[in-house]
Amino acid sequence: MADYDRNEIEGKLKTRLEEIDRVLGGVQVRGDERGAELSDYDQHPGDQGTETLEQSMDEAKRAILHDERNAVEQALQRLEEGSYGTCVDCGREIPAGRLQAQPEAIRCVDDQRRFEAAHGSTGGPLSAPGPGEAA
Repeated sequence: MADYDRNEIEGKLKTRLEEIDRVLGGVQVRGDERGAELSDYDQHPGDQGTETLEQSMDEAKRAILHDERNAVEQALQRLEEGSYGTCVDCGREIPAGRLQAQPEAIRCVDDQRRFEAAHGSTGGPLSAPGPGEAA
């Protein structure tokens, strides 16, 4: 098992969950607001484009934060189960320095690079393979 302080890692992960939840609470859901307000102002094409861009950016932020939240929750679950610190792909120990820098890491650096090369950054680099998927 990797050489790490369980309490320190658990504290970092729980703090990160709180940060994510705080930020998620601040990200507006413009789609809900927009429907009610469209009749209240002139719909200039520039305004519509800006609103569409802002809505898309908010949706992207929410998706990224939800993915990160899932990764942190998964790390907490692995910590509880006793599998934390073990690479989900190769089964080797994840170096303590990596876990200190990125407590939600589920792969060693080499396997993370391979995963990102195969799936790209939009493939959820922290995601573990789902049921029936190859690791």
